[in-house]
Amino acid sequence: IVGGQDALSGAWPWSVSLQLRQFGVHYVHVCGGVLVNANAVLTAAHCLTGRANQYSWRAVLGVHNLWKPRKHAAQRKIRSIAVHPEFKADTFENDIALFELDSAVRYSDYIQPICLPPAHLLPFMYNETECFISGWGRTKEKGKASAVLKEARVEIIPSSICNSSYAYGGLINDNMICAGSLSGGTDTCQ
Repeated sequence: IVGGQDALSGAWPWSVSLQLRQFGVHYVHVCGGVLVNANAVLTAAHCLTGRANQYSWRAVLGVHNLWKPRKHAAQRKIRSIAVHPEFKADTFENDIALFELDSAVRYSDYIQPICLPPAHLLPFMYNETECFISGWGRTKEKGKASAVLKEARVEIIPSSICNSSYAYGGLINDNMICAGSLSGGTDTCQ
């Protein structure tokens, strides 16, 4: 998260660190996800490009500092991975994937499913609606990833602005949400 601050422990109990095994036994954080129920984590399909083998992944839940997991953190292996069948890596259309955990997690103050609005409310997310982003990604472009979960406040940006030639040049469609800070300095970052 660029332009954010450290989140409080337990503030985003649906945040999940999706980690890839490297060099046999060592795991590294690759992407964030959100817990949608006790058995499933939603993430971005682009995280899986070239690495869709579920046996190489694990999910770490209830964690605040990736380097210092506390007793309330839980780890799960991955039973299966489903990438949206119409995902397009070049345009990021349908950029979603679902990780099925090998066993259900137990909910606690630190592990909860994400609160999603009913589908009929989604068309009514107005421009400039305030939203929050969270994650363990880089804190500046080409910088290092954060070990501590970060959070930041952003707002919905009109598609007309996001699709302008100086932004995304028409890549944002009706199935996407454009959010950030028009003044810059606050965004998600891998």
